[in-house]
Amino acid sequence: MGELTPMSPGRFALTGVVNKDSVPKLVDSSWAALAKDPARDLVVDLSGVDHADSSALAMLLSWVRRARQSEKELAFAQIPDDLMALARVCGMDELLPLVSRP
Repeated sequence: MGELTPMSPGRFALTGVVNKDSVPKLVDSSWAALAKDPARDLVVDLSGVDHADSSALAMLLSWVRRARQSEKELAFAQIPDDLMALARVCGMDELLPLVSRP
């Protein structure tokens, strides 16, 4: 099961398995944690994600949309290669804001 953990103000780590089974529980609870963080600029490090599927990609894009609606900036660090490849195949890689470091 996937988990979003606060690391420091504005910094989070997404870890575990993020797939069709875990995303329904994870998407809203994780957004609540991101939304209540006082920082305007948020970064989620995905280096601890063990497995992700297309539902993980949908969740990340949902967070980006929600962040913009909340006047926050959200970016992702260390997206696993397989998830980034999926984003490219779907033509969604340019929709994922990236940073080189968490």
